[in-house]
Amino acid sequence: MPPSSKQNSELVFPKQLNFKEEEDGHASISDLFRDLIGVLSEAVTSSIWCTCETSGQNSSSAVFLTCLCCRISSCRECCGSIAGYQMDGHNVHEVVLDYSNSDNKRLVVGTFENKLRNLLPALLYFNKAGLQYIAQNTGNDRHRVKGLVGSIFSLHRIRRQRRKWIITYYARDHSNQAVAEIRMSVGEVVTTEVLTPECIGSDTVPTNNLGVLCEFTSFLPAKTEPLIYGQLDPCMFKQVILKQDGSSVDESEWLVRGKDTTVNNLIVEGTSPIPSFRKEVGLTDDAEMALKAHVKKSTTKSNYEKACQLGEQRRFIYAENWKVWPAKITIRSHTDQNSVASSKTPHSSHDVSGTYERSCCRNTIAQSGLWIRKDVVPSMYLLIKPNISRTGPDTAI
Repeated sequence: MPPSSKQNSELVFPKQLNFKEEEDGHASISDLFRDLIGVLSEAVTSSIWCTCETSGQNSSSAVFLTCLCCRISSCRECCGSIAGYQMDGHNVHEVVLDYSNSDNKRLVVGTFENKLRNLLPALLYFNKAGLQYIAQNTGNDRHRVKGLVGSIFSLHRIRRQRRKWIITYYARDHSNQAVAEIRMSVGEVVTTEVLTPECIGSDTVPTNNLGVLCEFTSFLPAKTEPLIYGQLDPCMFKQVILKQDGSSVDESEWLVRGKDTTVNNLIVEGTSPIPSFRKEVGLTDDAEMALKAHVKKSTTKSNYEKACQLGEQRRFIYAENWKVWPAKITIRSHTDQNSVASSKTPHSSHDVSGTYERSCCRNTIAQSGLWIRKDVVPSMYLLIKPNISRTGPDTAI
């Protein structure tokens, strides 16, 4: 790969702390964002649009079908083969990507990756004021970012994914172990609108935001005492969005994740029963009876009784209402039982409150369970995250 033509860039927090490039010859991270904004369209068209492209090559077909609801996409050739997607029931829109001089010009994978690599600096680093800002706004430095003072982030990997490219920088300690990560997503980063099924057959084009999302994650909580186990969330992020008219850029400030985190009790109610996922795939009462007979066996009975004590008997048998799912799910705050909260303010405790309607998309989401709230921008989604090993109940995200 050709060497990067960019200088090292410094990450500066917050937005008011403008870094002066002429002070020591380093470039600001804002300059990098502006360069990446300039290749957003090429980033999307050169990204993965079909499963056949995950091997590193572009599809031989220039015509792709994409669902405006769940965002799944497939080329025409894969849709026509046995191994292709079943697009029936999806809100399908046709997109043409070719290598000619058009609005949807597509570059060869290696060509765009080289272009992107030339825009990226080899190293990134935080100034001291930036790390202090994170520490002061995350509650006694719960991400332990003070231990990253002087750390240098080097370019680790550029990955091609669906509708975007992922750029990863790692900071490493003396033993060459990663202690922090900077991850940038270039391409589609926010969905501002989900079109309704009535739009099928119309000339409406998906209106997804293009932009750059930069997230900073510290791994020190999992490496230094007291240890924190489980997933580590990014402690700070910045988002630069290209507006729909393409004329200007909406640049937000660096935001601290979890700064205003609140815990709230929610009431979840389902209405308008429809056939469940198990019913749609053809399961009958025989499946339910077989599970009930299985838990009575000596090898399973003790585990089943323990699960019942914990209220987790659904890990072993079907619920009584397993044949139906709600077409609409209403979520509201426990403190407001008579009305649905409709606040659209970002990061508020009532963001999730509202009415979610089940999508018509099938076979592209776990258990085909997707409910969408369409009265806010961007739309909000409720999905089922199955517990594959069956060590606990399924969860909603």
